[in-house]
Amino acid sequence: MDIGTIRLAIRQKIESGHLPLEGTTKIWGIPAADQTCDGCDMAIARNQLVIDGMARLPRRKAIQLHLRCFEIWAQERCSFLRIRDVSRVGVLADSESGRLG
Repeated sequence: MDIGTIRLAIRQKIESGHLPLEGTTKIWGIPAADQTCDGCDMAIARNQLVIDGMARLPRRKAIQLHLRCFEIWAQERCSFLRIRDVSRVGVLADSESGRLG
């Protein structure tokens, strides 16, 4: 699977809540043992590293990703947070300008 397709799949999983937008409290890498990647839904080969992450929110299951998918998830998550923050600033600016007028 190409990087663009993986990036799109991970972005959609963040939007739908299947992958967390919040960061992780702990991450670690372990040798794979036939896990499936939560990012791309492909098997993680035994000769690869699985990146496990514990979500910050309660009742969230741990995520397991290929190293590459973990990096993409981190990038996409940061993009979503930046967009959300910019949107909030815009809404605040609009509401403040309305009150001044």
